[in-house]
Amino acid sequence: MLFVQADGGVAFRAGVDGAHTPNSKFCRVEARQMADGSWKKAGWRSSDAVHTLSAELAIDTSGLVKRRRCNGLQIHDGSDDVMQVMRHETLGLGVMTNDGGTWLSLDPAYAGARFGCDIRVEGGLVRVTYNGTKTVEFKKSGSGWYWKAGCYLQSDMATYGEPSTSWGQVTIWRLDETGTAVTR
Repeated sequence: MLFVQADGGVAFRAGVDGAHTPNSKFCRVEARQMADGSWKKAGWRSSDAVHTLSAELAIDTSGLVKRRRCNGLQIHDGSDDVMQVMRHETLGLGVMTNDGGTWLSLDPAYAGARFGCDIRVEGGLVRVTYNGTKTVEFKKSGSGWYWKAGCYLQSDMATYGEPSTSWGQVTIWRLDETGTAVTR
């Protein structure tokens, strides 16, 4: 796992041979939302305020061989992901929801270029806008939600046969969050 400065941004790079937590299947290197500039974990309700995450990023999966899938932005709750902005080897760029059961396409031709992404959560609706034009939305409510940004691979050596030298990278140039975070 690696954080490096890249062209004015921060590159989050994860290798398939990297460590992961007991609750995750794949290697990742991410930033997690904390509450009010403290070391307390953020956790908010989808209905307690309008929550937004605005980012400028690029998702590079060129270092993966067998399964080129990587998440760059997520909403998570206390037990699992709520949604992911993902680059997928055959589907392009989109939003994955329902524990991988639903794909909402943002750009089927996405090839790793820098893009803008805004996620807005308000009153049980999650709206994701790509480059200020393409928007997808879905209904979802919950509590204990928080933002995650970085590189979360969706491949590994044991399950998908990735070579040990395989990697993915997400570079983030801008990341802005607004909303009311409550501690949990």
